Amino acid sequence: MVAITTCVLTVLVGFGHLARAYYTEEYPSAIHISPEMNWMNDPNGLVYHDGKCHLFYQYHPNATTTWGFLSWGHAVSTDVVHWEHLPIALECSQSAESECTPNNYVKTTLFSTIYTSNYRTAHTEPGGAVIREGQQSQSIAYSNDDGLTWTQYEGNPVIESPPLGYEDQWNQFRDPYVFWHEQTSKSIMLAFLAMKQKLLI
Repeated sequence: MVAITTCVLTVLVGFGHLARAYYTEEYPSAIHISPEMNWMNDPNGLVYHDGKCHLFYQYHPNATTTWGFLSWGHAVSTDVVHWEHLPIALECSQSAESECTPNNYVKTTLFSTIYTSNYRTAHTEPGGAVIREGQQSQSIAYSNDDGLTWTQYEGNPVIESPPLGYEDQWNQFRDPYVFWHEQTSKSIMLAFLAMKQKLLI
């Protein structure tokens, strides 16, 4: 069993990637981490494993200033000051069917993760899930090589909609957070209903 400790997000406040020659901005960040190019958002999913801290973040691989086509950027560091950028961990679907969105709070344990899928069009998933345009559902991805490459679970989404009583929030259901509860020996997941400003367990 692989032991993984979640990195503390606050380390990013004062440390990050030092600017290098391939940065083309007039004023590239010299303290905080930034991608080599294009748009980033929401650094999340910090995981410490085998002497390296993995950082995942929302990333638009094709544009510098706009939100969209959200994929997972990925960087690793041994000192949380100098970062090496790796290939995109999870790329947004090339089809018009769904947009892979890590959203806030991607939590990774044993190199599996639950994240929010934000679907751009109405369709039926191969597993039979009927998806509405703009629906947000929870999905799973896993890595067999210590987080370097990721595979989306074929049975996604694993949680299609909010529970009874909150069905009308199907397009504002996101940001899963998973933790291990020692007393019950179970994984507990929290998910956010954005418009209701409520956490669900």
